[in-house]
Amino acid sequence: MDTSFNVGDHIMQQGQAFLITSIQVIEKEDSEDQLLKYKPVFEIGRYKNMICSIPLTSLSLADIRKPISPEMAEEILTILGDEPDIDVQVNLKTAKSFEDSNVNIDTAKLAARLAEEKRDPDTNFSSSKSFLLEKLVSNMAQEFAVIKDIELEAAEALIRKHLRVK
Repeated sequence: MDTSFNVGDHIMQQGQAFLITSIQVIEKEDSEDQLLKYKPVFEIGRYKNMICSIPLTSLSLADIRKPISPEMAEEILTILGDEPDIDVQVNLKTAKSFEDSNVNIDTAKLAARLAEEKRDPDTNFSSSKSFLLEKLVSNMAQEFAVIKDIELEAAEALIRKHLRVK
């Protein structure tokens, strides 16, 4: 994992975008570490007025990472627009583990599959699946907004356009 960060860099945790506001050197007994202070890019829900800090050496334990690359973002948009494998059924218990996960190929495939089910008039699209799809779209929108330097609403519209859902 790339552990070089600067003030103004974005980081992602559980689908939420954060902005690094300061980096401080902290002394340990035998070494030094850096303390990253960060705040939400989009202050929504429980993330309003939040300021966080974490030692650099603890980033992987907290599942904090840099945003995906623009190339990976394009690959994800392609997956969202592709027809998913119809034979794959969504196991809601397993799928819920993706609810707060960072954006990746698997979350994109899950979102595409859920969107396909939602579009199918012959499928009973449960409220649990609907909630999960909305959470995945919201998480992807935050990351895409940061990567593409666009408004959150524009990022969500882009994702919904590729998923072909309202």
